[in-house]
Amino acid sequence: MEDLLGLGLDSVSPVTAAPQVNTNLAPSQTESLKETSAATTVEPPSSVATETLSQPQTTPATASPTDITAGKTATKPNSEMFTLKQEEPSTEVLKEIQAKFGGRWKLVRSDPYAEYLKAAGVGLLTRTLAGNSLPEQVFSVRGDQIYVSFHSTLHNQNYVYQLETAVENLVEKSRQSVFASYKDGKLILLLTSLEEGWNKTQGVERFINDLGEHVMIHTCGNVVCRRYFTRLPDLVTLPPLAQ
Repeated sequence: MEDLLGLGLDSVSPVTAAPQVNTNLAPSQTESLKETSAATTVEPPSSVATETLSQPQTTPATASPTDITAGKTATKPNSEMFTLKQEEPSTEVLKEIQAKFGGRWKLVRSDPYAEYLKAAGVGLLTRTLAGNSLPEQVFSVRGDQIYVSFHSTLHNQNYVYQLETAVENLVEKSRQSVFASYKDGKLILLLTSLEEGWNKTQGVERFINDLGEHVMIHTCGNVVCRRYFTRLPDLVTLPPLAQ
């Protein structure tokens, strides 16, 4: 009823009632009048028919799996994660790295981290806050690249590595060249500052210990800091509900 009122049918002239049948007429005349009345129809104004045809469809179209994979607009619980193209690791070595380190990890214990940050040139306030935080990290391999993102109450930081290739990363507004290599189950990173006046090189070694913990050993000069992460359940992203 709301659709019809929206089309302006309230302005249409009322339909003329069918003529009354005179019951005093002969039977043959009565039947003739009934047939004439039944055949009579009232056409709506042409403007109403035109408006009806021009109205857009209101039923939402359900996005197909192809549309979602291609990243087209579709309502999703977590748009950024759901539309991300999930490439498989491109080599057997990268598949091994993904199987070993891939997933979510949370820091459970650490050597004094502030001492390492001081050696790396981090300011007092930042290294004090960072030393007291328990960050989470998400590790994944897609194609030929390694992605690591750290999340804490202090800040978020993203890194991208590529085996046997120097890749530039922006860390705390400072540019770093990161060279990654993998040997004997250990992922080794060499971080070199690209900023003038800073010549210290940092190293990070990742491996899984006998307890199943993800261990990161940070070195800067003669300062060494070991940090231990435990595995967290993977987040599950549900597909969008059908409209």
